[in-house]
Amino acid sequence: MRRELRLKEVEIEGFRSFTLKTKVDMDYDIVLLLGGVGSGKSSLMDSIAYALFGTTYDVRERKSIRIDDLINDFADEAYVRLKLKDERGNDYEIIRRRRREGRTRAELLVNGKPITASYREAEERIQELLGGVTFEEFYRYVFIRREVLEAIIYGQPLRRSEAIDRLFGIAALETAFRLLPLREVEVEIKRHKKMLDEYERNAANLGKKEEKERELKEIDEELRALQEEERVLGERRESYLKEYRSLKALEQKYLQLSKEVTRLEGAIEQLRGNIADKEPRLILEKAILLAERLRDDLLSKMTQFLLGDEAEKLSRITVDESNISHVVTMLREALDGLERTEEEYRRELMNLSERISEIRIRYEALRGAYEKLAMEVASKEEREEEYKELIKEHGDRKVVTKRMRELEEELEELRHGYEYRQALYRVISYVLRSLREKEEIECPICLTLLNKEKHSPSLERRIEGLSKERDELRRISRIEEEIHNLRDVIRRLNELEVQISDLEEERLRLRELEERIEEERERMDEMHDVANEAQVKLRILAKFLSEANRQIRQLEEATSLLKRIRTLEDYRKRLRRLREELASLGYDRERTEILAKRLEGVEAQLKALKRRREELQLRRERITRELEELKRIEAKIREEREKLRRLEELMEKLRTIKYAYRRAQSLIRKRMLSKLIPILNDIFRSIYPYDDYDALDVEVEVRRTSEGYERSIYEIMARRTADGKWVPVLNRLSDGQKTLVALTFIIALSRLRPHNLNLLILDEPTPNIDFECRRALIETLTKAVGVKQLIIATQNLEYLDIAKKGSEEYGLRSKVYKLRWTGRQGTVVEELKKGTH
Repeated sequence: MRRELRLKEVEIEGFRSFTLKTKVDMDYDIVLLLGGVGSGKSSLMDSIAYALFGTTYDVRERKSIRIDDLINDFADEAYVRLKLKDERGNDYEIIRRRRREGRTRAELLVNGKPITASYREAEERIQELLGGVTFEEFYRYVFIRREVLEAIIYGQPLRRSEAIDRLFGIAALETAFRLLPLREVEVEIKRHKKMLDEYERNAANLGKKEEKERELKEIDEELRALQEEERVLGERRESYLKEYRSLKALEQKYLQLSKEVTRLEGAIEQLRGNIADKEPRLILEKAILLAERLRDDLLSKMTQFLLGDEAEKLSRITVDESNISHVVTMLREALDGLERTEEEYRRELMNLSERISEIRIRYEALRGAYEKLAMEVASKEEREEEYKELIKEHGDRKVVTKRMRELEEELEELRHGYEYRQALYRVISYVLRSLREKEEIECPICLTLLNKEKHSPSLERRIEGLSKERDELRRISRIEEEIHNLRDVIRRLNELEVQISDLEEERLRLRELEERIEEERERMDEMHDVANEAQVKLRILAKFLSEANRQIRQLEEATSLLKRIRTLEDYRKRLRRLREELASLGYDRERTEILAKRLEGVEAQLKALKRRREELQLRRERITRELEELKRIEAKIREEREKLRRLEELMEKLRTIKYAYRRAQSLIRKRMLSKLIPILNDIFRSIYPYDDYDALDVEVEVRRTSEGYERSIYEIMARRTADGKWVPVLNRLSDGQKTLVALTFIIALSRLRPHNLNLLILDEPTPNIDFECRRALIETLTKAVGVKQLIIATQNLEYLDIAKKGSEEYGLRSKVYKLRWTGRQGTVVEELKKGTH
């Protein structure tokens, strides 16, 4: 069922720039949303699309943001409630909510009563309410973005054609045409042809397969003969080798025993020289006394440095002559433990030094940042004083702007008067010159007869009076200079406001830096105290370890000497046993040499056979590889030929499909234009305020691309009434006229696809429009085309005339809202009362 829906109210919370719950009354014929960049106009417009379709243009089409990015940074949920009403007074409320990483919930109420139970049902009923208008159609005919208007009236030919195709709903044909991979298939064909040529060259270089198979058979026969000869020589070598190894085993044993006897004799002689006349008993007693004293010292120091478990273990050791070596080992382990403790202290001291250095670096960095920031604050405070002086002298920007506009109006009036008198001066001068030459002439203005004698004196007095009027020039010059000065004041106020905008924040940061510098200094002093204490302990421990290492070395030397004495006795016993074993061993040296020569000859023969066999194996492997490569290449050649055949068939099919896409695109465009142009001209003739153009047309120019395909280009034409000639809108019409043409184009398309949303949303219609075009815009959107509601989001104050003229001349209800960004609190919407704009 057809309805005429219009917006009644929008309520937003946590959506885009809206942090707090905000309710905006939209129940007016004209709603104007004013605000600068980032003020929240687009967020308010997007909330309408989100309520209707559950998404926005940035999410679904541009894909520049995710759906969760619609949730305000300071909120957990995005909430939009959109109220519409129809011509019968029925109210329809659409409510959508979405939590982060959650699902969107939707609800539809009619006259305050819920009529949906699930999200799917709500979506279906909302689409039914809208008359089936889709998301894409909403952005074609209802929500008109600036880039759509600009693409139609300013874009390059290709961009303009793509924009119009999207409005027609046939952009998918061009996309599909471009996605057909014709060029990629051509590249693949060339690549496979190149590969086929390479495979054929490689096959020719490898040679003939029959010759290689015959050579491979000859190699196999020679390899079998070589294997038999190697078997016979191998059996002979094993016989010689068995006897030779038994003799070599005796020889090896004989040489080992002889070598060991010689080694023991040398070792005994060396030990006897080292020991000399040392008394083992006296050495042992001194070592025991030194070990007991060192043990006690180590126990004391280990207790001091909190090595209780190691000290307990060391205290249970009793020092006597039976375990002196074990005691020295335990003392060395205890000393190693203290050395590890020393190393830990050194690492701790190094860590403390590094931490002190880090703190000092942070401290110096904070001081540098503090000094730099202090200089910036001082500089900005000077600019703050300059700003206050300018305000004190000239007033704020509003006052200065008002004064400048008053002066500009006065200047315009003075210039008109001055130009009038200058023109009068030139006309009278021309008449006087003519009267000097003739007695009578016709007045160039009123065509009355002028007499030289009668009229010349009065004309000369008049021109003399006009030549003396110089005060106006001085007044104009003074006003121009004052306007220039006021512009400089406004520019300087703007510059200073930007420069001192964050002064309070920097003052707060300066105080925070002072506190952090003090904290870092205290932390650095504490770390210095801990480091000094650790250094004192380290010096004490290092001195003790030096002395303890000297004593442990003395103990190790004493125990080493006692060990050498015992070792000497052991060596003498072993030497007697080795001499007896060597005397009883039998060994035949001559037979061993004969067997060695025979083995050498057999090995040489086997090596020669092996080299020949390896040569044949390499040749066989090479020929086998070449045969396999030939088979592989032949298979590849067959495969590449089949691929080329399929690719060439695919190429022909793709060309046929591309031509079909172009023919379908051209046919649909002609049908759309045949329906569109009569509606387009009905709207244009009823709203266009001037008589210089009386009709519109859309020409389709067919061009051929570099690939040889047809490409249609749209050109919007207007018929000039002066000569009946059709001229391009882009080159001949003004910005305001082109805006009307673009809106007429879009509204005509909307008539081809009826829907229930009887409203139009304009987002930043940028071109400036004059008075007559503003009047025509209101007529276009309210009377001529039957749009019941107009919503404009802009930062251009000239659009205030639309609301004003709509109210005054057409009796339309209008409302103007100002939007501004307040930081964490988000966008604030304020109503501008009549008379303030």
